[in-house]
Amino acid sequence: MDKMNQPIKSCLWGIIGLLQVISLGAQEPYSRKHHVSVGGMVEGAYLLSSDEYDKEFIRSHGARYYGLNVRLQSTRQGGDAYDDAFRFPSIEVGVLWGDFHRIRLAREGESSSVSSGLGHMLALYGAFRRDVVSAGPFHLNYLFENGVGWSTRPYDGHRNPNNELIGSRLSVYFGMGVGGRFRLSSQWEAGLDLRFRHFSNGALNRPNKGVNTVGASVGLRYYLSPLREESVSLPSFPSDFHRHFYWDMSVGWIAKTLIEDWLHSIHASPEDPRYRTNDFHLYSGLGISAAAMYRYSLRFASGLGIDYAYLPYVDEVARYDRETQAGELSYSRHSLGLSLRHEVFYKQFSLYFSLGYYLHRHTGHLSREFEKPYYETLGLRYTFPFLKNVYVGYHVKAHLFRADHIEFNVGWRIP
Repeated sequence: MDKMNQPIKSCLWGIIGLLQVISLGAQEPYSRKHHVSVGGMVEGAYLLSSDEYDKEFIRSHGARYYGLNVRLQSTRQGGDAYDDAFRFPSIEVGVLWGDFHRIRLAREGESSSVSSGLGHMLALYGAFRRDVVSAGPFHLNYLFENGVGWSTRPYDGHRNPNNELIGSRLSVYFGMGVGGRFRLSSQWEAGLDLRFRHFSNGALNRPNKGVNTVGASVGLRYYLSPLREESVSLPSFPSDFHRHFYWDMSVGWIAKTLIEDWLHSIHASPEDPRYRTNDFHLYSGLGISAAAMYRYSLRFASGLGIDYAYLPYVDEVARYDRETQAGELSYSRHSLGLSLRHEVFYKQFSLYFSLGYYLHRHTGHLSREFEKPYYETLGLRYTFPFLKNVYVGYHVKAHLFRADHIEFNVGWRIP
């Protein structure tokens, strides 16, 4: 019972936090700079199968989400250059409850005594939402969400063996979608959103197939004060912004578990202490990158970078390959890649992503099967207001959307 009460307590604390944000938003002069609202939603969703392997054990796909959030929409009275450039976006903080208990996970011919499932998922998140079409009471927008998730029923090698989607209590949450909202009155609004949602642990644990859903949600929103219609102009460069080149230098801690350890655990004999274990060793590495970037607007910068990684865990991969007689000619602790980068800025935060190609990488037999010669990264950064060019952040590195590791980094933008 205590384990089941924990997510409920976490949800209650999240709601209390949202109420505190609401009370802050109702105070002057803050409410003059933002339209503050609280909303709720319910969503019907479909669990996606990412490959043929998933289809072997996913027997049903229906899921639901329930959410409560607080939204702060910028107004012209805020006088912020970023808000003007993005045409007065909304920032949202919320609590999301994913109900997956109807999803059945079972393999063909398996005993009915084996019961596996996903349980429920609690997520705390922040979101950025921007209107792209405004026509009277109707608004069309897009949104991005990022946060953390907590699973009530992750993988357990003996009690929940078929849940190879969620391998740990904690997950990284990412969501994106499009939506429409319709003004019902000066303080009430209805909304409809289409969303893609993703939960995974970024290879910090195993298994890590991830939960991916698509769904449609309906919601109702209440504004704490009546809305005032404001004219919206096209984005313009602030008078003090100048296009410029800069260097982006960063160093980070790479953290991951090995797929070799996971495969050993499921193929080992029952007498092996690592048979269907829930405890996987976390390996570390060092990531260093440098990029030449061009910031051509207040919102966007693009460039070309080089990514170096020092990966001491390759020694463990080589040992595993020798044990399985699957060795390759060479192994290397060093990895080098070339990447195209793009960054989207909003005040102190920025969304960062890149697409790269390896110039040098030898990380074992399984990397030939599960890795590609190219890679993708997606992450979030925060720039300190008192240190204008210094940031901290994280990103997930993947090969064709299959997570390889998470990197936590600190960086410096050199003008």
